[in-house]
Amino acid sequence: MMVKVKIVIKYCVPCGHLPKVIELTRAILNSLGQELNKNIEYSIIPWDEGVFEVWINNEIVFSRKDEKRFPEPDEIVQAVKNRCA
Repeated sequence: MMVKVKIVIKYCVPCGHLPKVIELTRAILNSLGQELNKNIEYSIIPWDEGVFEVWINNEIVFSRKDEKRFPEPDEIVQAVKNRCA
């Protein structure tokens, strides 16, 4: 049985981070296939203050503030796959 996964991406609107959100979401959708994608719920939360965070099942897996960079799509895809198993 596949586990339901909730992905939350919180991003800074004034900073222009929306293209990164789209890129990351597209990478996840394209990498996982239909069966896994059916078990994923996405929430995109517009914010400010330079925020770019990725949460999976209420656990933060990436913070631009902490890492001083944007996530690589592959690292987030792998984090999602690890939680879908």
